[in-house]
Amino acid sequence: MGGLSNINAQSALKQLVGAQNNKKNQFEGFSLGASGSGLRGSASQAIFSVSGVLRSDRAILSGLASSLSGARGAVAAARSGSEQITDTLARAADIITAVEKGAPGSAFKGALSGLQAEANKAVQQAGFSGTNLLVEGETLNITFGVQERGNYDFRQVGIEAVGLSPTEEARKVSYTTQSVTETVEVEVTRQDRIEQRIEKLQERQERLSTRETRIQERLERLAAREELLEARADRLASRAETIEQGIVDAGGRPTDSKDQRELDRAKKTKAQGETKIDAGNLTAGEKALERAEKTADKAGLTISLDELERQENRLAKTNDRLSRTEQRIERVQERQVRLTERLEKITERQETIGDRVITLQERIETLSEEQLNKVVGTRTETVTRDVTVEVENPASGSFSDILGVIAQKLSEGDTEGARAVLGEAQARVERVGRQLDQIENTIGGRKTFFGAVEERLTDTIKDRVEENLDEDSAARRAALALAKLEKIGRLFEGEAKPGILELFTSKAAEEQKTETSIRPSTEEEPEKEDA
Repeated sequence: MGGLSNINAQSALKQLVGAQNNKKNQFEGFSLGASGSGLRGSASQAIFSVSGVLRSDRAILSGLASSLSGARGAVAAARSGSEQITDTLARAADIITAVEKGAPGSAFKGALSGLQAEANKAVQQAGFSGTNLLVEGETLNITFGVQERGNYDFRQVGIEAVGLSPTEEARKVSYTTQSVTETVEVEVTRQDRIEQRIEKLQERQERLSTRETRIQERLERLAAREELLEARADRLASRAETIEQGIVDAGGRPTDSKDQRELDRAKKTKAQGETKIDAGNLTAGEKALERAEKTADKAGLTISLDELERQENRLAKTNDRLSRTEQRIERVQERQVRLTERLEKITERQETIGDRVITLQERIETLSEEQLNKVVGTRTETVTRDVTVEVENPASGSFSDILGVIAQKLSEGDTEGARAVLGEAQARVERVGRQLDQIENTIGGRKTFFGAVEERLTDTIKDRVEENLDEDSAARRAALALAKLEKIGRLFEGEAKPGILELFTSKAAEEQKTETSIRPSTEEEPEKEDA
C-alpha cells in the first residue's frame, strides 16, 4: 500500500491501544478541562484531539480499503477473462466433436487460430492496476490489518498468480529409449592392421568360394539342359529319318532321272490345277489334277500327290525343329566353356589369396611383440548404444498456442490427443478459478478487523468526551453527533463525510475568538512522548 508502512500504522493506532489499556493517550497531553478558559478551552482542546484521531485513523484505514479494493478489482478482471476463455474452449470442444463425427480436421485450422487470438486477447485484457492474475508469476500485493493480543498491526502479503501455466499433470516428464549411432576413432596397431588384411582376404576367399559354388551349380544345370536337348535332337532325327524312309518307300524319291522328271511334272500340273480351281475354273482344274495323278503313277508314286505333300511338310518341320535344337545345344556348350574358364580363374585367385594369407600369418609369428603393438594409424568405428530421451508432453506448452496444438492434432487425425490438450487447457482455467476464490475468501476475512477498529474509534471518542466535556459543551455535542454517524467505515471507504473539524467550526468559532491559545503549556510533554 503506497506510502503506508507498518511503523506508520502502529504509530497511528497507538492512541487506540492506549485508550484500551486506560493509560497515557493522545488526549492527556492537552489537559482537557484542567486549565484555560473553562468550557471554551476544553472544547477547543477536544476539537483538536478528536479530529486528530479521526484524521489519522481515517487515512490509515482508507489506505487499507484502497489496497483491498485494488485486489478485488484484479480478481474481478481475472475472473472475467477466465470466463471468456472458458467460452472459447467450449467452441474448440465443438470443433473436436465435429471432427470426431467425420469432418476433415485440416478444415478447422483457421477457426482454431481465431479462437486462440480471442483467448490471448482475453488474457491481455484481464489486468487491473498493473496486476494480471491470468499471467504466471504476477504478484498481487495486499495490505492487511491484523489484530494480535489486543494490538493492531498491518502487514503486506504478496500472492503469486499461478496463471494459465501448465498443470502438474502436464509437467510430468516421460522417457523413452532410443538407439543412437556414434562414430569413434580407434588406434590401429601393426598386428591389428595385418589381422584386418587377413580378415579381408578371408572374406574375399569366402566370396570367391560362394561364386565358385554358384558357377558349379550353373554348370550342372547347363549339363542337364544339354542332355535334354541332345535327347530331343535324337528323337527329331529319328522322326525325320522315318518320314524320309516312308517317302522313299512310296516312290517319292525316284532314283531314275526319267521318273524324277515325271514326278516333278506331276507336281507342277497339280499346282496348276489348284490355281485354276482357286480362280473358279473347276472343270479345267479337276482335269489338271487327274492328269497330275496319272503322271505320278507313271513315275512310280504309290501314294497320292496330296499325301506326298503332307509327308514332305512334316519332314521339313521336323528338320527345322532339329536344327533349332542343335543350335541351342551349341549355345549351352558355349556357356559351359565360358563358365568353366571363369571357374578356373576363381580357383587360381583362391590359391593366390590363400598364399597371401599364409604369408601374413607367418609375418605375425615372426614380428616381435613391440613391433606388433606399434600404432600405425587410426580407424573410424560406428557404435550403437541405447539412450534415454525425454518425451515432451504436447499439452505442456504455453497457453498462447495451446489451440494451435489442438489444430495440429486434428489435422493429423488424432482426436484423442486433441481432447487431451483441450482437457489440459480447461484444467488451467479451473485452477485459476480456485485461486481467485481463495483470494476472495482471504479479502473477505478482513471485514472483522475493520469493524473492530471502527468500534474502538467510536467508543474512544465517546469515552473521552463524556469524561472531559460538560453536557452543554459544543465539543460534546459535535463529538456525539459524529459517533452517531453511520459506520465510520463509510468514511474510510471514500464517502465524502465531513470531518470533525468541519462539524466543530461553526460551534467553536466564537469561542476561539476569546482564547489566547488553543494549546496549553503542557503540550511539549506529549510531543516528546510521540517522538
